[in-house]
Parts: sequence; structure tokens; C-alpha cells
Amino acid sequence: MTASSKKGSSKGSAATVAIVLVTSLFFVWGLTMNLVNALNSPMANYLELSGTEASLLQVAYYGAYFVMAIPASIVAKKFGYKGGVVMGLALFVLGSLITVPATNAASYGIFLLAMFVIAAGASTLETNCNPYITKLGDEKHESMRLNLAQSFNGVGNIVGPLILSQFLGSTVAAGDPGFAAAKLAFLSSMRGMYIVIAVVLAVVLAVFVFVKLPTPPGDEEEASGNAEKVSIGSMLKRPYFALGVLAEFIFIGLQVAGMSLFSSFAMQQWPGMTAGTAAAYLSILSLLFTVGRFVSTPIMAKVEPGKLLGIYMTASAILFFVAFLGLGPVSVVAMIVSYLFVSIGYPMVFSLTLTGFKGSAVKTGSSALVMSIVGAALIPLLMSAIADAAGINVALLVAVPGFLRCMVRSFWLQDRFGKEVATMALKVIDSHFHVWNLDTQDLPWLEGTDGTITHTYTLKDLEAEYARQAGVEFVGGVYVEVDCADHEAEDKIAYDIKSADPKMLACMLRSDVSPWMRVPAFAAGIREPLHIDSEPKGRCLEPSFIDGLHAMAAKGLPFESCNRVNELEDAYEAFAQAPEETVILNHLGNVEELSDEYKAVMKKMASLPNLYLKVSGFPTADKKFVSDLLKFTRETFDSDKLLYASNWPVVKLYSTFDEHFSVLRDEFGDDEDFFMNNAVRAYGLKL
Repeated sequence: MTASSKKGSSKGSAATVAIVLVTSLFFVWGLTMNLVNALNSPMANYLELSGTEASLLQVAYYGAYFVMAIPASIVAKKFGYKGGVVMGLALFVLGSLITVPATNAASYGIFLLAMFVIAAGASTLETNCNPYITKLGDEKHESMRLNLAQSFNGVGNIVGPLILSQFLGSTVAAGDPGFAAAKLAFLSSMRGMYIVIAVVLAVVLAVFVFVKLPTPPGDEEEASGNAEKVSIGSMLKRPYFALGVLAEFIFIGLQVAGMSLFSSFAMQQWPGMTAGTAAAYLSILSLLFTVGRFVSTPIMAKVEPGKLLGIYMTASAILFFVAFLGLGPVSVVAMIVSYLFVSIGYPMVFSLTLTGFKGSAVKTGSSALVMSIVGAALIPLLMSAIADAAGINVALLVAVPGFLRCMVRSFWLQDRFGKEVATMALKVIDSHFHVWNLDTQDLPWLEGTDGTITHTYTLKDLEAEYARQAGVEFVGGVYVEVDCADHEAEDKIAYDIKSADPKMLACMLRSDVSPWMRVPAFAAGIREPLHIDSEPKGRCLEPSFIDGLHAMAAKGLPFESCNRVNELEDAYEAFAQAPEETVILNHLGNVEELSDEYKAVMKKMASLPNLYLKVSGFPTADKKFVSDLLKFTRETFDSDKLLYASNWPVVKLYSTFDEHFSVLRDEFGDDEDFFMNNAVRAYGLKL
């Protein structure tokens, strides 16, 4: 075995051990979740709770999911997935121990606190374990890995009530003989059970403290210690992700609601069925739910996950519709069988929604998806209200469009938008980038910089910058002249690069604007850098310049305008005299401050029918300035006249590529008009 093969084998073994360890945690929170469901009835009985008070147990548990998801992702970003797992287990142990004073004092309030802390631990584990399992391996089998891990969550769902049944005897109602003794026995059993859970999980916690978890492929932030800034708000601006979160909210709510309504529905539809028999049938339903996940895992190796989810959700909708029809035992059986197909919904939606994400984006996305579990608290409440008002059958009918909604997400979105949507890729055209080779080109202006960008840059370097961005497809970009000492030599260099790399979609080359200007045959347009020292003040108001704009308009050649900020008024007067010419104003007019003068002239620029504005060139350190500038820009200019631009690598003089891109993606979301389509129109690109 070679050294490299040994290294690969070692990595594979570490990943396998990590997957086994983390998968065990899926069993843990599955067990505790169903313990909470099973405890609801005896807790209400022995503490003599009202229906509203009893419902607070579910609220406390699922509410913690909503509250803790974001803090859990923050911990993961700072300390890695291992830090999140350790935090989750610590909260689990703490919550389990809080049950001791809760049962000693027979205090429902303290018990609610205990369940909230336990659920906070479960939420933290789920926020970290779901994406960790999903991303720890090749992208093709993400859904399969998560579904297999979630299968053990189903095992926990079955085992939880079984454990509880060993502690509980027959329930004694308040006021009946022996109630006090039964209450004491119940509280003592709860205390003992949760103490055992706390001890076991403390041991598991110690294991995770000392075990090194391998970093998922592509998780650069954990490997480097540098976390990119990704907010839930910015991610929800991406349609495919937002639809995934909505689907998860709907699905988990329907899953829990169906289970909560099943016993009442079964006794209504099946003559002579007792509560005990209904509970037994519910256990069969839970068993099929778990079996469905295990059986479906190998199927995912052969069937595309999105298609399989669509098939299963369609089957679930049909079976719930049969339940709605009220066909007696047939409807009961249909509802039981439906959970064989319901089984894969949560892990599949989770993994598909995170497809294409890496690093911090995975953790942020996971927190949003875990927050959507609050649907398990809200949707059952809604369906119960419908059941009270119109009957259980009508409530079950509500689930049908919900399951079909998840089916549509799988089939329709992928069919309509294609592979790039399935992978959640945002198509980007960079409307302003530079490349240069300092071995063959002389760029005198670099002498006036601090040396940060005094290096050779290639188009491949730019492609690498975009390759690091989660869910982004770099279509290509527009090369803008670099004020080379030898302009004609630059034309030849640009031509050679464009011929060799299709990512260079167009070239805006240097010339002095006039009716007799030199225009390279392959140029998409011309830039005369009006912002450089050698350009005289008022140059754009010279008659030859105005005539040149008219000549360019007649040829269909856009003008790339880079101006001194204090000469924007002159530029407006020039462009207003040639309104037919397409003008592309660089770098927000090279704005330095959001002054009244700047605002006034930019409003005039916005009135020109053929002027586009590149959103670039601004420092990102002053967050308020950036926020105000972008707000003003979006309020002033039509959305179809704004172009995304990086100004790479010059952007390094005042920001970073990642920060600049992140700021604009946060502001514009995944608006492909801004990031691509507007540039296609402005430059007349043929893709």
C-alpha cells in the first residue's frame, strides 16, 4: 500500500467512525422526543393539568427548537461541528438533571424548564448533526447518508415509549383510591429514568470531547479557522432555499399532526376499537415509519433523491385522501401505510435544501431548517382546531395539498429551472474584472498603490474566487482595460485570453472617444478612463467626445465610463446630449461620501434611458455607509439598470472579494437579473 493510499484509507476510517458516533445521537433525540409525547397524558393526569397546561409541554419542547437553532449554528461556526455536538450533549445532561428537583417538588413549571433545556440540547444536536452527516462524504450520496442516520432517529421514536411503559403501570385518575401512591410512583419513575439518561449521555459527552471529528470536504472555514459571514436573511432571499425551509415547516407539522390525530381517527373509523388497540396500531405506524427510512436508503443509491421524494409525497397524499374518504378500517390502514412513505420527508427535504452549500452556509442553512421544526407545534394546533370544528376527516384532507406541495418542490422546480436550481446555483456574470501579467505588461498606475495588487493575475485566479462561493456558477465576465502603457499590446493580450478562455465573455478596451477613434475588431465597447490624472478636466464635454458617443451609438458600441466623482455633473451633461448611446457608469460613480451633491447628480443619471450602473468600487468596512449607499442606489435606479461587478483584483485595495460579494448577495439575494441578465442586455452578450 502506498503512502497516499494509506492516507486515504485513514481518512475513510476516521469518517466512518465519525458517522457511527454522530448517528448514535440521532437515536438519542428521537428517543427523548417521543418520551415527551408519551409523557403528555400521564403528566396531565398526575399533576391535574388542564388541556391548555398540558399542551405547554409540546410548546416548551418544540419552541426550544425555534429559539436554539441560531445560537447552535453560531457555536458551530466558531468551534466547528464538534463544538456544537458537545454543547448539545451538555444541555441534554443539564436538562435531564433538572427533572430531579422538578419531580421532587412535583412542579410542572420546573419540569417544563427541564424539557425546554433538553429540547435545546436536541435542537443543538440536530442543527449540527444533520448537516455534518449530510456533508461528510461525496455530494451524490448526501440524501442517502442523512436518511440512514435519521432511520436511527425513528428507532429512538419506537424505543422511547417502550422504555416509558416499563416504568408506568395503570393510570390512576385523580380522586380514585391509590391516586397519591400512583402519583408518587410516577414522579419517582420519571426521576430515575432521566437520571439514567443523564449518566449515559455524560459518558457519551466525554467520548466526543476526546474524539477528533474529521472536517467535511469543502468546509474551508473549519480547516482555516476563518468563517465567512452568511445570514439566514440572505439565504432566505434565495428562492430554492426559502422554498425548502417552507416545505420542511409544512412537512414536519403534517407528520406530527397525523400521529397526534391517529388514535382518535382510528377509534372513530373502526367499530369496536379501544384506546389500547388504537395505541397498538399507532406503534405499528411508527414501526412502518422507521422501516420506510431503512428500506428507502439503498433505493436512493439508484433513484435520484428529488424524484424519490416526489413519488413518496404523492403516495402520502393519495393515502391521506383515502383516509379522508372515511372508508372505515380501509381508511385506518391507509393512514398507517402512508407513514411508510412519509418517513423520508424530513431528511430528504433537509439534504436537498442544503445541496450546493459549503462551510458557514451549511451551518446557517441548517439552523433555518431546524427552526422550521416549529411547524410541529403550530400545524398540529391548526389541524386539531379544524378537527374540532369540522371533523377529523376534514383535518386529514388539509394534509393532502401539504404533501403535494413537497412533491411539487421535487418535480416542478427541477423540471422548470433545471440542474442549476436543483443545486441551488446562482448564475453570475462579473461585469467588471481585470487581469494582467507584470512580466509582459507595464502598468504605471500600480506604482501609486500599496503593493497589495502588484502581482500577476489570471482569469483562472478569478474563477477560483467564485469557486469558493457557495451555490454559485460563474458564467463568465467582462474584461475592462487596465490602463496599460501600451494600449495596442493590451488589445492583443486580451484577444489571446478571450480566444483561449470562454469565461471572458467580452472586452471593453481603451481608446480616446471621437468619431475617428481606433476600435479593435473584437471589442464589445470602449472605455476612456476619465478618472486618471492625464485626462483633462472637462474632457467629456469636448465636441469630439460628444460626437464620438453618437458614432458609437450608431455602431451599437457601449461606452464604459469611469469618472472622477466631482465631475459626475459634466458626465451627465455629456451623456444627456447622446441619450441613444448605452453608457455603463463604473463603480457607482467612484463615490466617496453620500453627499447631497452626489445624490442629486445620480438622480439625474438615473433619468437617462440607456445608462447602466455598476455596483462596485465601495469600501465595505463602514457598514452604515454601505447600507445607506445601496439603499439609495436601489431606490434611485431601475432594477434592470444595475449591474453586479467585482472590480477584481482592484477590490483588494479597499475590501476583499469575499466581503464584497457577500455584501451584494445579502442585499440582492439570488436576483439573477442583477447578477447576470442585466449584463447580458447592457453588453449584448450571446451566451
